[in-house]
Amino acid sequence: MNTALDTFIDKLEGIQSVEAGRKLVCATLSDLGFDRFAYLGLHLPDTALVKPVLLHSYDQEWQERYTDCDYATVDPVVEKGLASLVPFAWGGNKHRKVMGNSSRKMMDEASEFGIIRGFTVPIHGANGELAALSIALPEKADEARKRISAFRHEIHMIGLYFHAHLGEKIFAEGQKNKLLLSQRESECLLWVAQGKTAWETSEILVISDHSVREYIKSACRKLGVYSKNHAIVKAIMLGLIKPNI
Repeated sequence: MNTALDTFIDKLEGIQSVEAGRKLVCATLSDLGFDRFAYLGLHLPDTALVKPVLLHSYDQEWQERYTDCDYATVDPVVEKGLASLVPFAWGGNKHRKVMGNSSRKMMDEASEFGIIRGFTVPIHGANGELAALSIALPEKADEARKRISAFRHEIHMIGLYFHAHLGEKIFAEGQKNKLLLSQRESECLLWVAQGKTAWETSEILVISDHSVREYIKSACRKLGVYSKNHAIVKAIMLGLIKPNI
């Protein structure tokens, strides 16, 4: 019998508020030896969140920096979570080698707050929503792997049960007026997200490659980002495009 998980599930049934749910997750993971976690809610179909919903036990200074700098658009853990259906570990030199400069800078800053390695549970909800539960560790690689291996099932189930019970309320609290891209902006981002060049996209849409680049620039401005890769990640998070990844 898994006492910690069973106790969490029993207590969750009586939870009605998002904050009470956050405290329960925090206490349960702390009992398992994990004092840093984050639940990131990304989007629901046909709605949009101006900023992703973040529930966490991180240092408040890091949370504010993460939100203010829009780090969700360059977070390599978020990027992998968008495409993954199964939980995964992250961190370390191997993970770092494939990051872009912006992602590497973000992770360097995160390490100052003890967020060096971790384990993430991607959540693809029944209504099409996207979310993720991550735990972060300051330990060296071998120690982190042992702790994650010992409790990966519990972390996975905590994430799924928490989202199933409170996901709808969490998204309702974070929902804002929808950000709109034009049809051409969305089409250009969608094809680029699927690996097409500006020229290939222009051939598909029967417009000039200059127009493709201009539509992408326009989408970047609306999304408040500075590169097409960041625009793609943010557009996916907000449910504005749905590439086949």
